[in-house]
Amino acid sequence: MSSTIIAILILASSSGALVLTIAFRHRLPPHHEDEATRDVIKIATGMLATLVALILGLLVSSAKTTFDTATTELTQSGAQVITINRLLASYGPEADPVRALLRRNLAASIERIWPGRATTSPDTLLRRVRQDALGD
Repeated sequence: MSSTIIAILILASSSGALVLTIAFRHRLPPHHEDEATRDVIKIATGMLATLVALILGLLVSSAKTTFDTATTELTQSGAQVITINRLLASYGPEADPVRALLRRNLAASIERIWPGRATTSPDTLLRRVRQDALGD
């Protein structure tokens, strides 16, 4: 069930409960309309609002942690590609076929993660990854 459907169901249930409460209010015994009863309802509503705020805070924190982890992994992967490319470059022209394969695989990976970005040359992509990793 999608989150939109769940939200609509919760809204409909809450609205229905509100309408039922308004409709049956006159049937309540008089002691349910005392000031003490209203205070209890205010306290319960405040507790629920605090609980919802806590849950939303934890949800946002979890989403941020997941985003930060993914960003860190992507940065580390880029740094590893740069390190491998530099290591292969130190071996001279014998490693050029492997470096070309590395560039093609890097372009394919970038295309998988960000469609439409790998249309530039692999050298340009490698330069961009290097600049991002080094913070230039």
